[in-house]
Amino acid sequence: MFEPGEGFANDVTSENSYIEGFKCLMSVDGFSRVRIRIGFPPISFAKEPKVFIHGNIRNTDIMNRSWPGCSVIP
Repeated sequence: MFEPGEGFANDVTSENSYIEGFKCLMSVDGFSRVRIRIGFPPISFAKEPKVFIHGNIRNTDIMNRSWPGCSVIP
């Protein structure tokens, strides 16, 4: 997604979905819990957004690209 040599000074990775002055570009799911049960599948993972990638809203190169956005589970 990112080109080699691109500067990341205007990008932030955080566990928070909102940072003032930044737009949430995408999120990466993590696991909030594991369930073990009888039957198939014996193990299931509950996933939710855990890491959010933000771009500085003043960086037009980043803002003009197409991003998947962030889904936030309350």
